[in-house]
Amino acid sequence: MDHETILWIVFAIVVPVVLVLDLAVFQRKTHTIKTKEALLMTAGYIALALVFAGAVYFMLGQEKGFTFLTGYIVELSLSMDNLSCSC
Repeated sequence: MDHETILWIVFAIVVPVVLVLDLAVFQRKTHTIKTKEALLMTAGYIALALVFAGAVYFMLGQEKGFTFLTGYIVELSLSMDNLSCSC
């Protein structure tokens, strides 16, 4: 089995697990999310993406690693326009 297939299998397992954890465990009770909690969750998701980017980098090479990281940064920056202030 080649490295790309392994990464796809890991990706296909990790994404549903993270979604279930986020929706069923971390958000079990309805509450107002404080700044500290939001920052910790954001840092955790960014760390998870960086770990995956490192795995892509070391298993598939520099070009694919930086391609993933570039795409992740672009998507993260585009999601910022969805934030609105009710000031």
